Amino acid sequence: MRHRLLLPLGPGTLAVTGRASFYLPSHVHSGLLLEFWKEVLIMAREATLKIRAIHCGGCVRTVTKTLEALPSVQVTRADQESKLVRLQFEESAVTLERIHEALDEVGFFPED
Repeated sequence: MRHRLLLPLGPGTLAVTGRASFYLPSHVHSGLLLEFWKEVLIMAREATLKIRAIHCGGCVRTVTKTLEALPSVQVTRADQESKLVRLQFEESAVTLERIHEALDEVGFFPED
């Protein structure tokens, strides 16, 4: 979801976005402010995929490597026991359909 910035942000100020308010203490470094806003302003989506073909650590590594090779995709958790992969991605950079295609190409077919 896109966030709307209403107030300028600097150390020791209150930042208000469309969905939340954040207070950053005055000792926060300006480089950290930039990283903070990169995270807040990104249009991110989360997804959880069930991939029955995951059965070992090698499978987890292959799935993770395949997904993270796509633009903006970050695997936040991949578990061989539950066969679930949680990921975040920016919808403007990659679609869920493309994520499924990439997994299909390496033999890991996510369930719909």
